[in-house]
Amino acid sequence: METLHLGRQLYRRGYLTDYNTDKGEKTVTFTPPIPQSGRYDVRLAYSYFADRADNVRVTVFHADGEDTVYVDETMVPPIDGRFISLGKYRFEKDGAGYVLITNEGTKKFVTVDALQLVPEAEATAAEVKEDKTNPTRSQAAKQVKALEAELKTLKKEGPVRETAMAVHDDDEAADTQIRIRGVQKQRGDTVPRGFLHVTLNTQPVIPPDESGRKEMADWIASAQNPLTARVFVNRVWAWLFGSGIVRTVDIFGTTGEKPSHPELLDYLATRFVAEGWDVKKLIREVVLSRTWQEAVTKSPAADLENRLFIHANRRRLDADQLRDTILAVSGELKLDYLGSNIAGAGEIDANNFSAQNIEYGYVFKDTRRSVYTPAFRNKRLELFEAFDFGDINSSVGQRNVSTVAPQALYLLNHPFVVEQASAAAERTLANAGSNDERIVAVFRRSLGRTPSAGELEKCRRFLGAEPSLEQWAELQHTLFDCLDFRYID
Repeated sequence: METLHLGRQLYRRGYLTDYNTDKGEKTVTFTPPIPQSGRYDVRLAYSYFADRADNVRVTVFHADGEDTVYVDETMVPPIDGRFISLGKYRFEKDGAGYVLITNEGTKKFVTVDALQLVPEAEATAAEVKEDKTNPTRSQAAKQVKALEAELKTLKKEGPVRETAMAVHDDDEAADTQIRIRGVQKQRGDTVPRGFLHVTLNTQPVIPPDESGRKEMADWIASAQNPLTARVFVNRVWAWLFGSGIVRTVDIFGTTGEKPSHPELLDYLATRFVAEGWDVKKLIREVVLSRTWQEAVTKSPAADLENRLFIHANRRRLDADQLRDTILAVSGELKLDYLGSNIAGAGEIDANNFSAQNIEYGYVFKDTRRSVYTPAFRNKRLELFEAFDFGDINSSVGQRNVSTVAPQALYLLNHPFVVEQASAAAERTLANAGSNDERIVAVFRRSLGRTPSAGELEKCRRFLGAEPSLEQWAELQHTLFDCLDFRYID
């Protein structure tokens, strides 16, 4: 992309234009020096005319993040016929603030002249002075401020609409060019939209005025395409059993392993499609089977890897399940659903990059289920790091399972585990009963079983006759650390 750095004021003579070409590829960047920290009124000068774009996107990068403003260049700039205010923002002295103008999404000429930063106090004084000399403008300004205050109240007190990121097709669908070596500007031959010929006997027809996404989705979810259902069923089986009917869940072709039970895989895939791709029905059918209800036992010599699913596989809780279980035992797990999962991020805006800066120094305080825990690219919850959380930069059908020293050290020393053990101990003491009854309750809540005679005796000796809160917390911490807490038989 072409990037120009400007700071001088040209005022209509020598202004820049994109000549209404290369839409989405031209930008202008203003990097003005900031003499001192404070708030400034950011003003942009442009050359207006009827053939100018009316939706020029201008992004202001300031000390508090970034904001995007759209400028209508067919209109006369309201400030001295030269400038338009982009808003008032805070900048730091010698900081990295700048203003970026792009011609992306425009259909007419885009012009850029100059940028001006006016201290807020000076800009406000000028506005007040102008209002006094123009009673009509003064009255209109008061009405605008009143409406803005009313709008702010309505936004704060009114119903909140749910928002989500989504994609949509461009107004003009078209074929694209090969990016040689992946470089945006190095373009080769135009490639028509289509599908892999080796996967289909009959190619779906893509209308010339559509992108082809709908046709691709119809093909993926078609009842005549067995691959999608087979891959999905295999992944569900792997999630439930610890290994798939095809063990290479991410490699389903000739380079992957063959299914151990091909007829079973085809049966489940066919049923899945016939039941309307209903995941709950699929899971219900699998968990009601005798195979699912088998216990963990020693594998026979003929099938040491349990490829035939003669018995259940012993599985460790994954990172999400481990965190949720610890919080559930301590009583701190919140079952709230929906809403933002990143504190301070606000609404989702694909064009706003300020949310990306939140991950640096982010403190994970939320105690909702782990599905709501932010999974940043550069900073991960430490429990997720230790216990093989999935790679968010790629599609992962089955996570790695490692056994390394940092996992034991995390459970022994991390403040999160210590705090949850203390919360669980308070929960235990809040319930009436003898020490033995409380020990049994702690084991049931933590391990899903009662203690053995030997375990009960050891707990009695550790706690003594009148155990303190700290002793109960140590007992709970010990159960968090034990293998039975982390593994499912």
